[in-house]
Amino acid sequence: TGAILGTEVRPENAHALDVSNSGATVGFLDAGNSSLKTSGFLWRGSEFLSLQPPKRGNNGRAWAISPSGAFVVGDAVVALTRHAVLWTSR
Repeated sequence: TGAILGTEVRPENAHALDVSNSGATVGFLDAGNSSLKTSGFLWRGSEFLSLQPPKRGNNGRAWAISPSGAFVVGDAVVALTRHAVLWTSR
């Protein structure tokens, strides 16, 4: 078993859902106040990136990241229906 070496807390109302082998974390932010608006994110160390939904989409959520961190999967609302989304890093 390992020891916890550090803790970092984000100030946003966020839900972290998966971690890559390198420690990159994905999840989603919610607007709070009983709002259903969400936005997916990728958090790598001090870098916090918003994952934009596809064109004409909104309310993205990131659910999982590949072990290498190259791929993030989630969903977003497009034309009033939730659809699967794949984000790919460069």
